[in-house]
Amino acid sequence: MEENSVKDTMAPRIIHSKFEGSPLKLVAISLCALAGALNFGIAIGYSSSSIPSMIRRGVLNKDEGSWFGSLLTIGAMVGGPLGGWCIEKFGRKISITLLSIPFSVGFFIISSATETLHCYLGRFLTGVGSGMVTVCIPIYIAEISTTSMRGILGASVQLLITIGIAITYILGMFLEWRFLSSICTVPCVIGGLLTYFLPETPRWLLMKNRKTDAVRALQVLRDPHANVQEECKELEDGADPEENVSLMEILGKRELSYPLFVCDWRGEAGRTGRVISELPQSAPVQPY
Repeated sequence: MEENSVKDTMAPRIIHSKFEGSPLKLVAISLCALAGALNFGIAIGYSSSSIPSMIRRGVLNKDEGSWFGSLLTIGAMVGGPLGGWCIEKFGRKISITLLSIPFSVGFFIISSATETLHCYLGRFLTGVGSGMVTVCIPIYIAEISTTSMRGILGASVQLLITIGIAITYILGMFLEWRFLSSICTVPCVIGGLLTYFLPETPRWLLMKNRKTDAVRALQVLRDPHANVQEECKELEDGADPEENVSLMEILGKRELSYPLFVCDWRGEAGRTGRVISELPQSAPVQPY
């Protein structure tokens, strides 16, 4: 009896109540993944902080400054679909690592620019990274989170974007556009290095029929006492490896396509109308 009592005491305590345990590992991993959201905020704030300095130095005129600010949203229109393709083709983890490349290269091009076209190209690339962020990071955070932590970690995406904007505004008060761009390159590179060591999401691994890897990923993400086998089984029951919906199938179904378009009729005396296409994850459009 005493031997059995000792064995029971030494055995790891398995938590069966919906995979709860200490969230410290999950929070730390999420913060690394959220580096991309911080870089998105930095990219948003960079134009307002740098355009006055660029005009003052003769790098851009006022019209060119407007184009420079707008190119972020144009790049995001490319980055959104690109991010959606990457997360399915390469996985969530690789995608959030890849999105640091357009940020890093874009800010580097701006910092070393010798003509207006270079500034345009760099700004466009940071827009591509921004569009990828709005797709890749929320999905990664949602798929690695426990039920109780999903809300707060999901809200952290917008929080980190806001912090990035604030940091750039503050630095822009003291730094010229070129040096500010060089400083902005640093968190982009660091973010790429941090995300390289993150685990893949268990859900994506199960969709690729890699159950053993999914269990290992859960062991990295969860408290040592959490019952990862139970959670893996629940995820496996909800995963569909054959799920593959094309864009035309989405647009062909009213219940799926209709929410993509929101008609907003406005104008003087009710005579002028305009249609706004409100796509999911519209954060890249908001700064414009």
